[in-house]
Amino acid sequence: MSDAAVVAAVEKLAGRKVAASFEEDRCVELRLTDPDCPYHGIIRRHGQAQKQDILALIARLRSLRHLDLGKNRLGAVPDSFGELKELRALLLDSNALKTCPRWILSLDKLEWLNLSVNELTEVPDELAKFSGMRRLQLHKNMISRYPPSYAAFKELDNLNLYLNRFAGVPPEVFGCRKLKTFSWGVSQVKAMPEEIGELRELEYLTFVATDLEELPETFCRLEKLVAARLLKNKLTRLPRDIGRLADLEQISLYQNRLTDLPESMSGLKKLWRLNLSWNEFAAVPPVVSRLESLRWLGYFKNRPCDLSRLERKGLEIVRRYGEAAPTHAA
Repeated sequence: MSDAAVVAAVEKLAGRKVAASFEEDRCVELRLTDPDCPYHGIIRRHGQAQKQDILALIARLRSLRHLDLGKNRLGAVPDSFGELKELRALLLDSNALKTCPRWILSLDKLEWLNLSVNELTEVPDELAKFSGMRRLQLHKNMISRYPPSYAAFKELDNLNLYLNRFAGVPPEVFGCRKLKTFSWGVSQVKAMPEEIGELRELEYLTFVATDLEELPETFCRLEKLVAARLLKNKLTRLPRDIGRLADLEQISLYQNRLTDLPESMSGLKKLWRLNLSWNEFAAVPPVVSRLESLRWLGYFKNRPCDLSRLERKGLEIVRRYGEAAPTHAA
C-alpha cells in the first residue's frame, strides 16, 4: 500500500481531508489538526475504535518526519509508532494521555516533542537520549519532577513548563544556554533564580501567576529579550538596571503590586507595548513619558490620575478594563 493510498484511507475514515506533505512518493508530514478550529483535532469526536483504526494506518507511514496528532483525545497511541524512525517532530498535545508513551524511546531523531495538555504525572528520564532536542512542551500537566538527566538538552531553544506541580524552576533549565523561549507559571514560586541571567540568548519569557515579589538584578543580563510576560505576580519593584534590555519591545506587568518604575527604563528605545494595569501606581511614573517608541499603554485599575499629558499621536492608552480584550491587553 503506497503512502498516498494510506493517506487516502485515513481521509476516508476521518471523513475529511488531512494536511499531508510528500517528497516524491513518500509522506513526510501529516497533521490531524483542524485549521478551522485550532482547539480541536479532526478526529476528536470520532469513536475510540475509529481512532485506533486511523492510527494503525498512520503507523505505516515510515518516512514521516513531522507528525501532529494533537487535540484529538486519543487516550493511547499504539506501540507500532515506535517504528517511525524518521520522526523529528511529534505533537501529542491534548490527547488525555495518562503516561508518556514508552515507544517514543524507540525513536532516534526526535527534536520536537509536545506532550502538553495531558494528564501526565511524570516524564521518563530516558528522554534525555534525544540530545538534539530543540523544543520541549510539557505545559498543563501534573508533573512534579523534572529529571536531572534533561541537562543533556544543550540544543534546547524552546521550553514550556507552565502549569505543572514543580516545587521550583528546575536548575537544569539554566544549563540550556541556547534557550530562546521559556514559559513558567501558576505556581507558588516566590523567587526567580539568579541563574536566569545565564540564559543570554533568551528572547521570550513568560513567568506568570506566581508569588514572585521581585526580579533579581541578573535579569538585566538578558540583553536579547524581546518580550516579557510578567503578569499576575506580586512584584513590588523592578531591577534598577532594567534599561539595559535594549531589545525589549513588549512587557506586561499587569496585576502586580508596583508603585514606581526605575528611571533606567527610559533606555528601552524599542519598547512599544507596556501594560501597567492593575498595580498600585498613585500617578503615571514620569519615565513612561520618555518611552519614545511607545504605541500601546495599558493603565486601568490603578489609582485615578490624569493621563492627558501622555496623549500623543500614535499612542493608544487603555484606561478602563474591557476597552481591549483582557487576554490581548495582558
